[in-house]
Amino acid sequence: MKVAAIAIAAVFAATAGTSLAQNAEDSERVLDEVETTETLQSSGKDRIRGAGEEIAANEDRAWREQITCKTRPVTGSRIAKERTCRTNAQWQAQQQENQRSMRNTTMGQSGSNQ
Repeated sequence: MKVAAIAIAAVFAATAGTSLAQNAEDSERVLDEVETTETLQSSGKDRIRGAGEEIAANEDRAWREQITCKTRPVTGSRIAKERTCRTNAQWQAQQQENQRSMRNTTMGQSGSNQ
């Protein structure tokens, strides 16, 4: 809106010698141009926002498909290690399953103590 006010003031200053009707027409034309510019800027922001969401989705998909290897000690051995490789999505699913299992186990224990 500041742009519109400045544009209107510039039109009035530039056309001081012309009639009021001409000034009004010029003002309306400038306001139409400003509204068009604001509309274009708004749609550009929407396109940028959409592109950002698409990039984030692609990065998330790439992260989920990336393979990560973890090394864990073998029970009963000081030296032996076990290396397991899975996608990040598989590791995440495993972690959620472990948490769900622990939650169910601890909830069952707290109910039996009452």
